[in-house]
Amino acid sequence: MSWMTFLSGETVALRAIGEEDAPLLKRTINDPRVRRGVAEVGYIIIPEAWGEGHATEAVRLLCEYAFSERRLNKVVSSVYETNPASARVLEKVGFRREVVLRREAFLDAEYVDLRRYGCCPRRETSVSRAEARRKTGQKG
Repeated sequence: MSWMTFLSGETVALRAIGEEDAPLLKRTINDPRVRRGVAEVGYIIIPEAWGEGHATEAVRLLCEYAFSERRLNKVVSSVYETNPASARVLEKVGFRREVVLRREAFLDAEYVDLRRYGCCPRRETSVSRAEARRKTGQKG
């Protein structure tokens, strides 16, 4: 796989970084096409490992890295409406459902909705809208 394939959005397989990856990382780490502020995460877990927390932990670690090390603004993910367990993985990590794309995906011989989720870094100084309204006496 060439590094241009990665930059064009093709699906890639993840593996541990090795010494042989150093040249690629040095070339791409600050490439403006890579640092656009938003990353997308997807995952597939074999049925034998469902319910063991692997997806939740992987997404949590990826988000921590994306926000603290890469200083990204947002991580997004999409799930089929027929997969509530995957939606729950994202919600446990702090993702919020942002939009439903009606009949966006073709799965098991039928069109299904695709739910798009997003997660932004937590800001220590941020105040929720409800809390801000309470402090200023505004009604909701």
